[in-house]
Amino acid sequence: MTDFRDEFKLLLEESFVSGKGTDVEIYNGMMSFLNRVVPNIPERLYRYRKIDDRGYTLKAFENGTISVCKPKCFYDKYDSLFFVDTEKLISKMRETSKLALRQIMLNIRNHDPNLPAEKASQICYYMEQGMSDNDIIDKIISETCSNYFTDVEKELKERESRFRDSEKTARIACFTESVKSKFMWDTYAGGYRGFALEYNLREFFIRNFNKGIPAYVFPVIYTNERPDLTLDESNYYTFQKMEGKGWLDKLEPFRPFLDINMLSPHKPYLYKDKVDYGHEREWRILYYNEESTEDYMEISDQGCLKAIYYGPDIKAEDYEILHQIAKNKGIDEYKVSIDNNSRKYSLMVSTI
Repeated sequence: MTDFRDEFKLLLEESFVSGKGTDVEIYNGMMSFLNRVVPNIPERLYRYRKIDDRGYTLKAFENGTISVCKPKCFYDKYDSLFFVDTEKLISKMRETSKLALRQIMLNIRNHDPNLPAEKASQICYYMEQGMSDNDIIDKIISETCSNYFTDVEKELKERESRFRDSEKTARIACFTESVKSKFMWDTYAGGYRGFALEYNLREFFIRNFNKGIPAYVFPVIYTNERPDLTLDESNYYTFQKMEGKGWLDKLEPFRPFLDINMLSPHKPYLYKDKVDYGHEREWRILYYNEESTEDYMEISDQGCLKAIYYGPDIKAEDYEILHQIAKNKGIDEYKVSIDNNSRKYSLMVSTI
C-alpha cells in the first residue's frame, strides 16, 4: 500500500506557487496544492495527552480547544531547522546579479528613458573603454558585490533557525495515526496514565478554511537530512532587504529573479529525523497568527473531536472527570489495555 507521505514529499518539493502572481493566481495555486492533500488526511488522527498538575489538558478537553505552540517549545532542538547551502547560494547570487546587469546593459543600448542616468554611468564608462559585456559584469561584481556576498552568506546561515525561534512563526499541534502505540502512550501520555483524543482533522481543516482561519493539516516527512531551502530563502532574504531599503523600484531589473515559492514557509515544520522520529507517524496542524507573540495558544477544535481513549493506568479520579466531560460532549469512549490473551506486545481497545 502506497504511503501518502511519499506522495506528499514529492508534491511539496515539486510544487511552486509563484509569489509574483496576482491574488487570484496565488489562491488558485494554493488550492491546487491543498486539493491534493486534504482528501488524504486520515479520518482518524490521535493526540496523546498527559494530565498536568495545573489542569491545562483537562480544561482544553472541556472547552473544546487544541493547544498549539511555537517550535522552540519542543524538546527536539532540530525541529523546524532548515539548511542553507552557502556554495549554492553564492553561485545563485552571482548568476542573478549577472542576469540583472545584462538586463541593464540591454536597457542602455535600447535607450530606455526610465533608466536613471546614475545607475548606468559606471556601465557606460566601461562600455566606452571597449570592454566586453562579460568583463564589465565581472568587474562590477568584483568591485561592488564581493563583500556583500560574504555578509549575506553569514546572515543566511544565522537565519537557519528563524522558523523555530522568531516571534512570527507557525504554532504547531502534533497528532499520530495510531492509538495503540506503546511508545506514544509512554512518552506523551504520562506513562500510560493519561488519555488520547481522536479527531477528524479533515473536517477541522475544511471548517477553519471556510471561516478564513489559517490552520493547515499536513503529514510530517521523515528524512535523513534537513530540508534545503537555500534558493527560496536567499530570494526571500534579498526581497526583504530591497523592500526594507526602498530599493525595489530602483532595482526593477532584479525583480524577475526574486520569485518566492509561497509553499516554502511551511517546509521547515514538516521535516523530521527519520531515525529518531519515523515511528511516530506524525501529522501536524500549522496555525498562523502574526498578531500574537505568545508561545502557546488555544484554538477551537471546530467540533471535530470524535472520541476519548483512557490509558491503562489512568487514575480513578482523573477518569471520572474525563468521563463526565465526555458524556456531556456526547463523544465515544474507549479504554486501552494490555491484551492478556495474547503473547504479542500489543494493546487492545474496548468500548466503554
